[in-house]
Amino acid sequence: MVVVFEDEFVVIHLRWLCPGKNGQSKISKVATSPVSSVLLPFAGGAITYTRFSLSGVSNMDLFAKDAMIHSLGASTCDLGYTLRIVPGTECLLIDAPAEGTYVLQVSMRQSQRLIWTFDLETRRACAVSSASVAATRDQLACRALGALCQDGSIEVLCQIAREHEFHFVRMEAIRSLFGMGYRNMLELLRERSQCDPHRHVQNACLQNLKLCEANQ
Repeated sequence: MVVVFEDEFVVIHLRWLCPGKNGQSKISKVATSPVSSVLLPFAGGAITYTRFSLSGVSNMDLFAKDAMIHSLGASTCDLGYTLRIVPGTECLLIDAPAEGTYVLQVSMRQSQRLIWTFDLETRRACAVSSASVAATRDQLACRALGALCQDGSIEVLCQIAREHEFHFVRMEAIRSLFGMGYRNMLELLRERSQCDPHRHVQNACLQNLKLCEANQ
């Protein structure tokens, strides 16, 4: 996915749906969308899709391994027509019929929420990722700072670990500091396990704190 336009209210992505063997798309996972969007097939013919509903989760901002998807049936979206993606507890499996099929995704607003990914074989949730383009960039910046392993990176990463608005980025900064062998890692883990505003960061820091203390 490549962002081709972005402002405060609208994000437009251009996607290429790559077919697998025998001209069929090789897709093993489906994901939710945190924003209201539309798909517009404009080359390569109609797009076949299957809608899925999500159950077993009460808060879309907290990952739950027990969450599962259930098929609502298959249909097609013809060339020149639009297919709406509903935010929240719905996701689509999209199958491009031939190489060269493109779709335009228009997100009607920016989102700091999560994209849930589900394994099609087990129908269970397998991962979550950031829906924010800016947050994704900041995650990559944390990894780069960790790879540089310079003294100046530590101060920046510590600030990000404590102050960034998105919990995925705070967690990435903590991972980068751990990989750098940050000497005050135990203190940071103890602090974030008690003070971070997001439950996932608290739990992850607490678990790693126990592991580090057990290995001392």
